[in-house]
Amino acid sequence: ITICPVLLFLIILQGCTSLLVDYALWRERSQTGVSEKSVQVGDHKIAYLEGGRGDAVILLHGFGDNKDSWVRFARPLTPGYRVIIPDLAGFGDSTKRMDGRYDIAAQVKRIREFSRKLGAEKCHIAGNSMGGLISGIYAADYPDQVLSLGLIDPGGITDREPSGLSVLLARGVNPLIVETPEDFDRLLAFMFVNPPAIPRAIKKYLALKAVESRDFNKKIFSLAAPAGQLEARFNNITAPTLVIWGDTDRVFPASSAKVIEAGIKDSRVVIIKDCGHLPMVEKAEESAQHYLEFISKR
Repeated sequence: ITICPVLLFLIILQGCTSLLVDYALWRERSQTGVSEKSVQVGDHKIAYLEGGRGDAVILLHGFGDNKDSWVRFARPLTPGYRVIIPDLAGFGDSTKRMDGRYDIAAQVKRIREFSRKLGAEKCHIAGNSMGGLISGIYAADYPDQVLSLGLIDPGGITDREPSGLSVLLARGVNPLIVETPEDFDRLLAFMFVNPPAIPRAIKKYLALKAVESRDFNKKIFSLAAPAGQLEARFNNITAPTLVIWGDTDRVFPASSAKVIEAGIKDSRVVIIKDCGHLPMVEKAEESAQHYLEFISKR
């Protein structure tokens, strides 16, 4: 991150790491051509990023994540597409209500209303992890509205082999929940083959934010979809489907990609080498090029 001397001085003077984080986010978003907006959907305010023109592309993040994980992935898309990246209800800057519904069916309905409000009912939709499961169910529920489906290390497939996540959960450890600031490094190591280099002050800030969301994330994790929920809907998915999977995913095994390829008629699989659960972050340029090539033919 390149920071002008005056801004760096102010950050040091005020000891305000949040300013540095805000600047880094603004810089990344500006380079991609997206800006932050919000819209009311039912009883939730949904924050989202939007930029570009053309057919709509909706990108959905996974559990514990937020919209900014897609920004670099979206960079080659905005010149030719209207890219829309929401914070799912309960995450990021969207509303968190302890009495709200955050099961997969509720999130799918919210994305449907969200797309209507933005005039993006006919769209390409893609998601990672939990966002992939939501995208897949969306495509099954609203087949006439989906131009293409992108599944990036999605949930909802019954494991054919033990995953790193299932092994740890059986031991009573959930690596996706940050209980203490020290757990943040464990989370990064679990999600990536090569964790991103994050300045110490920013990492501490992000770790504390993750700890603040601990109880809420536990609530949402307790609503985890039954194994095979997406798999059960394969026959209802008619959209051309691209599956992207990191070869070293510890959350969901890469072998699940072949299950989707065999189950969804018009689908193809790309396995990203030396990559974990978040290809759109760890291998943003490579993943985006595969995705852009795929949707440009639809």
